[in-house]
Amino acid sequence: MKHGARTTSGLSAFQENRIPMTDSRDDVASISIVIPCYNRAGLVGQAIESALAYGEGAEVIVVDDGSTDASWEVISSFDDRVRRFRIPNGGVSAARNFGVAQATSAFIRFLDSDDRMAPQGVSALVAAQKTAPSNAIVFGDASAIGPDGKALSQCGYGYAAVARPGLISRATLLSRIMSPLLPLYPRDALQRLGGFDPAFTLGEDQELAVRLVAAGYEFHRVPVIVAEVREHGGARLSRTITAVWYDRQVDVFSAIVRHMETATPPITPHEASALATMLWVVARDAARARYRPQAECLFAFATKLVGLAAAPPRLRPLYRWVGLYRTERIIEVGKRVLRGVRRPAAGEELGTIDSDLAA
Repeated sequence: MKHGARTTSGLSAFQENRIPMTDSRDDVASISIVIPCYNRAGLVGQAIESALAYGEGAEVIVVDDGSTDASWEVISSFDDRVRRFRIPNGGVSAARNFGVAQATSAFIRFLDSDDRMAPQGVSALVAAQKTAPSNAIVFGDASAIGPDGKALSQCGYGYAAVARPGLISRATLLSRIMSPLLPLYPRDALQRLGGFDPAFTLGEDQELAVRLVAAGYEFHRVPVIVAEVREHGGARLSRTITAVWYDRQVDVFSAIVRHMETATPPITPHEASALATMLWVVARDAARARYRPQAECLFAFATKLVGLAAAPPRLRPLYRWVGLYRTERIIEVGKRVLRGVRRPAAGEELGTIDSDLAA
């Protein structure tokens, strides 16, 4: 979710040809680890070293996505245990898809260039896949590390807080984001679906996960740490919250809603509620940040699914009376006043608040 480029989606062709389930478990001992890289000269070496620590059972593929720093020099410093490629900048989805196209193994692991793989955890995924159903995609958990590589106490990635080991429901999948660092993907599934959709530069991981379950695949959680996600002040797209960021949220959620509306079996009320709740949170944040068109679009997706059921019950009368966007603006302005963030001069408060509410 760190960079991307827009191209035409291959979703329609996929939907017309639903995938037959194949069993490639005989080849599961061999995995390909795909590392896309863009301007991570200071960290990509650590990512590669963590992948190589898996041992001879892994093929390590590094794709430099048109870096303008010294990333390629760092990548090139590794021996022939690393297959390295340099391509014009096209975004993380295109780089991952390129890596998959080069892979020779039956299963794919993705690793971002500023994170680290946990080799023992990945070995547990490989072992679990051997006995999993043929339509299963096994995935693990993530831990967080700081800029210095030291472990942090909390990590917001993954499903450890909401799912027991084993099969997770579609509703649970929809309640969080399936980071591409967590699963062991069957290569044939990625190829038949066209991989990550390069049209999306944010949320491409969750869009792919929803496409997979809509096609009949199931995600099975293995309670082991498989990735160490680095929290730092670098250029993660998710740290840059702008109108463009919310535009991308609208794009990807539009696709996710569409996938679930056409999924087999059809979306259930529980699943619709899970998806609408996530939509509501993003719409609320967009409204409070004064991005009205994006907020109203996201609210519309949520209400189409479940009406106002995703809204806090105590606020539903206000939403009906004042409207969704304006209610969130009232709440945000009220919080700012209570926190003392903005203390208008005498005689100016009403006009300033009215201006905020009108935004």
